[in-house]
Amino acid sequence: MKILLEARDLAQYIGARELFTCPKLAIYEGDHIGLIGPNGSGKTTLMEILRGSRAADEGMVRRYASIACVEQFQATQEGEADPRLLATFGVLGKQAGARSGGEDTRVQLAQTLGGGGVLLMADEPTAHLDAPGIERFCQELAEFTTYLIISHDRALLDRLCDTIWAMEDGTIHIYEGNYSFYEEVRAQRQARAWQEYEAYRTEKARLEASLARQAQRADSIKKARKGMGNSEARLHRREATEKAEKIHNAQNALASRLERLEAVEKPREEVSIVMDFSRTQPPENRVILEAEGLTYGYGGEPVLRDVRFAIPRGSKTALWGPNGAGKTTLLRAIRQGVPGIRVVPKARLGCLYQGFDNVDMERTVLENTMRESVQSQSTARTILARLLFRGDDVHKKAAVLSGGERIKLSLAMLLVSSANVLLLDEPTNFLDMPSIRVMQELLCEYPGTVLFVSHDRSFVEGVANHLLVFDGGAVRPYGGGLRDYEASAGKAEESQRDLEADRLRMRMAQVLERMRQTSQKEALEEEYSRLAAALRALMM
Repeated sequence: MKILLEARDLAQYIGARELFTCPKLAIYEGDHIGLIGPNGSGKTTLMEILRGSRAADEGMVRRYASIACVEQFQATQEGEADPRLLATFGVLGKQAGARSGGEDTRVQLAQTLGGGGVLLMADEPTAHLDAPGIERFCQELAEFTTYLIISHDRALLDRLCDTIWAMEDGTIHIYEGNYSFYEEVRAQRQARAWQEYEAYRTEKARLEASLARQAQRADSIKKARKGMGNSEARLHRREATEKAEKIHNAQNALASRLERLEAVEKPREEVSIVMDFSRTQPPENRVILEAEGLTYGYGGEPVLRDVRFAIPRGSKTALWGPNGAGKTTLLRAIRQGVPGIRVVPKARLGCLYQGFDNVDMERTVLENTMRESVQSQSTARTILARLLFRGDDVHKKAAVLSGGERIKLSLAMLLVSSANVLLLDEPTNFLDMPSIRVMQELLCEYPGTVLFVSHDRSFVEGVANHLLVFDGGAVRPYGGGLRDYEASAGKAEESQRDLEADRLRMRMAQVLERMRQTSQKEALEEEYSRLAAALRALMM
């Protein structure tokens, strides 16, 4: 098996803190590796070291093949790309100023995948991509026999990867299987941790109870009563001494066993947040914001035309549709309050900025969170803990945080602010799987109104109870979740198909009747065959 890259004795530090160590890593031809781990664990840093764009603090890397790279937060460079790939990704002829974030990602992928290289290293390559874009990426990835991918998309990791590198507790553990296999092993490990903790707790309680009983027995040893003769008193004292010695020995044995009992830390449990939402003075209107005849775009070219919808109070509304359909454009229009948008007076908009414009890089996580907080510090710290900022992590400066950690910090700042309507554009981009689950839980618990753009199906299904569906230039509101919408859309499509089938059958009957009435049947036979073929295709 041909080796393409090897690394030995890697170590990386942030100041005096060790970020990760790694005695040995290797990538062989044909490897399909998914690199996962909590935000801030060093995934992007490790990939940069492996590909050679960053030097490790310790250790060495040897590369034996050319490397193609898809970088996180990389600005799209205008340049040559394979026209076939641009067409495959649906961006052939799309100019920079007219592209959405997802379309920029498609251009970057077309440039990278068509630029050569034996080994592909991709950092969150499907961020900003819709389902068709992800499908095209997976198809084009077949051109690379070997790749290393950082991703938070479980379905993508299951589909593409047969090895998982998991960054855990400052080191890299290798699992020979896909992400579901890794999750299964992790769940088994978590179950064992609870079993070990419960066994430790039970044994500790048993030993402590035994010690208490021995102490009670020691206290119950009676002294020689008054009036005893000398010989009787001596006998009593001897028996009491022997009894006390046995109890003392038992106590020592129990205390020794208790001291030797290895402590087992309780597995971590999440604490639910209790927000004082009255501090944000939420509006009581049934409808929080609405659009009526909204037409909006750039450079005189409308992206949205005659859009109408109403967002109910407290709803969690997903903007759902393909790249370039205008989802981010609508969020921008709402934020700017353009004509055609009406927001009720008490609504205060809070926006999740992908550029982190609201984060002061010189302040700590806690300082940033409390800067405009209307919630207590206890609530803020609970939210930060839920978002995996625990212990001394809250005292890190924002400048040293990873991209995913900055997104979580931005969300925490929004949740404790005076905002009561949140506008979130791709909030799960660059987040690890545990953080996505936590963000989903937090948004479901959040008592205010949320509008968000996401291409993460599981996240949308878990959060959204309303949809704005972008389809062919139209925006259609739907009062339900994604599964319900797709089920209803499927029924509507089936009903439309039945109507079309009836129309074809009626037309075929008319053609047959005409064939009986004329001797010139050739053209009618061709028409009948065409209609029959259309009916077969429709019913397949």
